[in-house]
This record gives sequence, C-alpha cells and structure tokens, in this order.
Amino acid sequence: IHSSLENSIFINWAKCFETVPKDVDWIWLHGDDDFLFENQSVNKISQLIKAKSKEFNDLSFIHACQARRSQNSQQVFNGSLFDLCNTFGYHELLGWMSSLIIRSDVFFNSFVPGYKFTYAITVLINDDLTLSLYLYQTKALKLLGFKCAIFLLLI
Repeated sequence: IHSSLENSIFINWAKCFETVPKDVDWIWLHGDDDFLFENQSVNKISQLIKAKSKEFNDLSFIHACQARRSQNSQQVFNGSLFDLCNTFGYHELLGWMSSLIIRSDVFFNSFVPGYKFTYAITVLINDDLTLSLYLYQTKALKLLGFKCAIFLLLI
C-alpha cells in the first residue's frame, strides 16, 4: 500500500509514534544526534520521577536540559509548566524535543494528535509546506499548563 505519508517529512515521526508501546508510564524521545551525558542519566530520571510523583501527584512533564546547555549545575526547578515557561522561556522548556520527558497519557493525547493534524493540514495546503513543530508543544501546554512540571539542569 502506498501512502503519501511515506513521501513527506512526517514519516520519521509517524514511525516513531507507531513504535512507542502503549503500556509505558513515561516517554523520552531522542534524535539520532542526541546522547545521554552519563551512564546513569535514565536511572537519575527514574529516581526523580519516583520521588517527585509522591510530592506532586499531577507530575506530567520533565524537561531534562542537556548537559552541554546546563553546565551540569544540578539544579531542579518545579512548578506549573506555565510558570516554568514564563520564568525560563517557552522555547527553552518546550522547544528541545530530546529534553522532553512526558507522561505517556499526555504524549498520546498531545504529540500524536499534533503530528496527525500537522500532516493533514500539510497535505491539504501544500505537500512542500513545512509547518512549525510547535503545534505539539502548544497542545502539551494546553493540557499541562497548570500541572506540575520539572526543569532539570543535570542530565
């Protein structure tokens, strides 16, 4: 079966979203040029989620700032996603896909529909048109704006 999706810029996203298991609790996407700064990065995130989920029952979003941008300061900021975006910047919190660690229910309700919508609009308007990736982040901000989020400067 031939799909016009195969000829678009969205094929990598589509394949990525299709392969994410539905029974996971959290999702952390990485691009082909991303890397974990240390061997214990995933363990640190796992421990943080366990500890902070007890403190904040609505924890749904973590931004794990890449070490090359954070200077490994070991700082952890928490608050609503909206407040963190106002403090550190919308692009800083939501603009770096490989820094986003998202609870799976939020991922499947924001990023996946955002991708489908972006693809559908692109096909309707013009196959060569590239729309902003911020459609995903806008949907996530709408869903998570006043829920607890963490900005982490140590990964």
